[in-house]
Amino acid sequence: MIKGDSLDNTDIWPSELVPDINQKFFKWSQPNSNIVLDFHGDPFKAKLSLLSDGNHHMALEEVVRKFLNANPEIVDIFYSTTPPSVLKQVLHSGGVQLGNLNLSINPHVVVSPKNILTQLQSEAYVSQSQPFMNNRGCVLLVKDGNPKNISGVSDLLRGDIKLFISNPVTETVSFNNYLDALIRVCHSKGLDGEVLKQNLTNGHETVIHGEQIHHREALVCLLNGEVDVAVLYYHLALHYSRIWPNYFNIVQIQNITDQSVAKKGASENTIYAGMIGDGGEWGKLFYDFLFSQEVTDIYTCHGLLRHGET
Repeated sequence: MIKGDSLDNTDIWPSELVPDINQKFFKWSQPNSNIVLDFHGDPFKAKLSLLSDGNHHMALEEVVRKFLNANPEIVDIFYSTTPPSVLKQVLHSGGVQLGNLNLSINPHVVVSPKNILTQLQSEAYVSQSQPFMNNRGCVLLVKDGNPKNISGVSDLLRGDIKLFISNPVTETVSFNNYLDALIRVCHSKGLDGEVLKQNLTNGHETVIHGEQIHHREALVCLLNGEVDVAVLYYHLALHYSRIWPNYFNIVQIQNITDQSVAKKGASENTIYAGMIGDGGEWGKLFYDFLFSQEVTDIYTCHGLLRHGET
């Protein structure tokens, strides 16, 4: 749990198990070396499997829960919420190694940024795909009380500010989205965006890059005092400020309602959904459900927007 200004990973992350039946199982984990957070459900009993990128996990969890409650004969839905490059490798290899555990995975639906879906479709893994949701740009996340008085992008150029951002190699899509948004805001305010770009890209001493799962790593770095501010998608920051309102504050760098970020570089800011083969017994039904009004409402509540909506 969160203790003072430090972070203990033992109980901090809320459970994302969908069927209540999973709660009967013996729980075994050691938080610093042996814990799995991005694979959900029972792959042996589940009749539907889904691979997804992870930054909209809070909305996807609610969608999966609603679909399973409406179709209990599925028993369980096994789904992942990893970085896009990971889900691609899982699909290519046919499974994943989690420590000493090997899991064969045969997914029915894939949700990910356009570049990943386009590649998977060209390789004949995905039979059809279409735009799903848009994020609403990025914000800055700071510790409660904003101790360094960070008010916008100009503060990221201060020498006393340490910044967290996702990794340009392992999480290329989010890094490029964040970088593009920050640089455009710099230019709109007459700031030297090139200096910030060089700092973020080359790993300046005031910048910490995540390793592979930035939306969790950012919180650890903030609460442990390793950084003063983190760059996150609005919906991620919204989620964490809702879960832990006494620990985080959001600092906006742009008007998140004007969709300027989502409309520029749309291929990078749009999440796509794709179906593998014919989707099997349940995949097509779930794929269609993703484009229902119910799912639109869920994602809107969590700070994202249906693609094409404003």
